[in-house]
Amino acid sequence: MKKTNIIGATLAMLALPVAAQAQEFSLDAGIAANYVVLADSFDKDSTFGEGYIEGSYAGFFGGLWLGSVYDDTYDYDMEIYAGYGNELASGLSYSLTLTAYYIESDYDSYDVTLGFGYGLSDALSIGTDIAYEPDLKEVDVSVFADYAINDAFSVSALIGQDYAGDTYGELGVSYGFAEGAAFSVLYENAESADATVSFILSYDFNVFGG
Repeated sequence: MKKTNIIGATLAMLALPVAAQAQEFSLDAGIAANYVVLADSFDKDSTFGEGYIEGSYAGFFGGLWLGSVYDDTYDYDMEIYAGYGNELASGLSYSLTLTAYYIESDYDSYDVTLGFGYGLSDALSIGTDIAYEPDLKEVDVSVFADYAINDAFSVSALIGQDYAGDTYGELGVSYGFAEGAAFSVLYENAESADATVSFILSYDFNVFGG
């Protein structure tokens, strides 16, 4: 299963707005605090945080994501990514992203992800991610749907198959209570891991440009 960044820096690339293609550099960032419990018992709780910073210009983007680890095996994960995304006149958006994964400062692996997204309406969008891991010579494929109930509430669902052939899924609901700020509840389940429920408080903001 691919790593999931709760604050959605990677997912945002699937629906790059036309404005992202403007000839102007933009720098964005985000932070999140996460409280995680096992879904079957609501015990074995843990907390962790994450954050990212990302620059974009004329469809090109690149950034750094950091996340603390909640199982005490090591201190943090790190991802460095770069790519290009655009939206066609038909409404189809696409992106190609190269991501390198690190366990603390030690390199772990990398993958190349081709993403597609399409807005079926102003409220409903769908998409897919196809990630290839060269070291394993295997593919992770996922599909998702997002629905905006109103200006504040949205729901999302995702299902995929990871590099080991195991199926995983996510179901989430988010409430945006201020500009850039949101509270989310995310249910995650996978064949290779226990199901969890995460309670997430996140804040995304523009540093400059955009």
